[in-house]
Amino acid sequence: MLLVDACRRLALAGRVTIPLARRPVLFALLLELARAWPAAVTRDDLAARAFAVRRVNASHRARLRVELGRLRKLMDGLAAAPVASEDGYVLASERDVAVLLPPTDDEAARLGLLLGDGAAWSARALAEHAGVSRRTAQRALQLLVERGVVVRTGKGKDVRYTRPGAPIASRMLLLGLVPGG
Repeated sequence: MLLVDACRRLALAGRVTIPLARRPVLFALLLELARAWPAAVTRDDLAARAFAVRRVNASHRARLRVELGRLRKLMDGLAAAPVASEDGYVLASERDVAVLLPPTDDEAARLGLLLGDGAAWSARALAEHAGVSRRTAQRALQLLVERGVVVRTGKGKDVRYTRPGAPIASRMLLLGLVPGG
């Protein structure tokens, strides 16, 4: 199965993982193709969504071809690739395609979801993985800290954000420090 994870902005197939957090246009193209799979997406619709434009012109169409070539090259190990069709482009995959979407489009909810793994994250890393600017991530994290959902530790460049509670206990269980019940 090919999984397009919109929460962490990556593509997974078997043991192959392709991170796309730093490639927002490529991820947007893959997400649109995966959402429509197995149907095709018209060229103009794909360009409008990937480049966030209302009117698509020849420049956008040319850029679309270039970006789809980059995506095709990047997805080489996944046994899936964007292919031109009569209607536009389709995601040709030997595997079934599934899309994992975040529960909401709210920045705070996306950051909270990423923090659910129990790891300590920097604001920069969270911003990259959530697909938001660093300042937007900082505002959302401040809101989560004020609500008591997230704990802020450290100073300056060493500031990290974590979820309080359960992850520490689960780590202790994994390490064998607490007997499992």
